[in-house]
Amino acid sequence: MKTTAFDPRSEGGESRNQARNGLPPLSGAGFGRPKRFSFLGLVFLAFPFALAACLPPDSDAADAPFMETVEVAGGAFVFRRDVNEVVYSFYEETTETVAGFRMGKYPVTQGQWKAVIGDNWGRFDGKNARDMHSHYEEITATPRFDRENLPVETVSWYEVIVFANKLSMKEGLKPAYGIKGETDPAKWDDFNDDWIAVKVDKYADGWRMPTEIEWEFAAKGGTKSAGYKGDESDTYFGYSGSDDVNAVAWYYENSGGRTHEVGKLKANELGLYDMSGNVWEWCFDKWDDTEPDRVRRGGGWSSEAKYVRSAHRDSFHPNHSPDDTGFRLVRSAQ
Repeated sequence: MKTTAFDPRSEGGESRNQARNGLPPLSGAGFGRPKRFSFLGLVFLAFPFALAACLPPDSDAADAPFMETVEVAGGAFVFRRDVNEVVYSFYEETTETVAGFRMGKYPVTQGQWKAVIGDNWGRFDGKNARDMHSHYEEITATPRFDRENLPVETVSWYEVIVFANKLSMKEGLKPAYGIKGETDPAKWDDFNDDWIAVKVDKYADGWRMPTEIEWEFAAKGGTKSAGYKGDESDTYFGYSGSDDVNAVAWYYENSGGRTHEVGKLKANELGLYDMSGNVWEWCFDKWDDTEPDRVRRGGGWSSEAKYVRSAHRDSFHPNHSPDDTGFRLVRSAQ
C-alpha cells in the first residue's frame, strides 16, 4: 500500500456522516494549528509536575490515578443492534462475547495529553467555538471552560497509538502496540507502511484503544444495562445511559459548536461519561478489509442526535485528525 509523507495535521477527507449531512470537513481553517507530531519523540522531564497539574482540583495527587477507570465485566450481547431501529438497517447484527476489561471513565482530556506528550493539543481552548450556522467559522464562546478538562481532539488514530504506548511506559506497564517488534515510539521510523501494519499485544497490561465490540458493549451499559439478558438483551437505552439525548450527550443541538468539559452530564450504568457525544472516539478496528479507514464511535459536538446513539457506526482515515474526534483508553483484565 502506497502512503504519502506523514502529516498528522493534514486536512480534507470526509467522514461517512459528513458526506451524508453535506457538512464541510471539520478540520477546516479558522483555528490555530497545533504543533507538529515530531515533538512526540521528546522526553519531557517535567512529567510528574504536569501530571499533578492535570488532576481534578479535589484529588489527592499522591493517591489519585492518572486515568480513572471503571470495570467492565465480561458478557454477551448483540453487536450493532439498535433497540429502536433508528440507525441504518444494513448493519449485520452478530452475537458477541466480550472478555472483561477496564475502561477510562472519561475521554482523554487535553490536560492528560499535555502531561504525557508535553504539548498543548486541540483546537478548542475553552474560549472558542465554531459557528454552527455560518460555515463553522471560529467565534468567541461563553461561558469559558477549563481547557485541561476538555476532551482532547484533533488527534489521528496513529497519534493515539503513540500516546497509549508512552503512557504505558511511564506507568511501568507493557505497551500494547508494536511496529516491527518495537514498542517504544521514540524508536519508530517516520510514518510509513510499517505504521499501517501496527500489531496489538492482547496479553499486554498497557493502555490501548478499545475494539469496536468492547466500545459498544460498554456504551450500552454492559451487564449492568437495564434488564440485561446476555445475547437476548434488547432493553438498553438508545443513547449511552438514557433515552433522553440531552441528559447524556453534547451534540449539534446543545453543544454551542464546541466541546465541553468531561463528566458534566449523566453517566451510563457502568459509570462511564460522554460515551454519547462531545467527541467521537477512535476504536482499533478497521472499517472493512478494502480500505484503511478506522472505526470511530459515539458521535461528537457537531453530530445530529441519531449519530450519537450507542449502535451507530462511523469511520475516518487513520491519518486524519478532525476536530470532533478524540479517544478513551482501556486495559485488558489481568
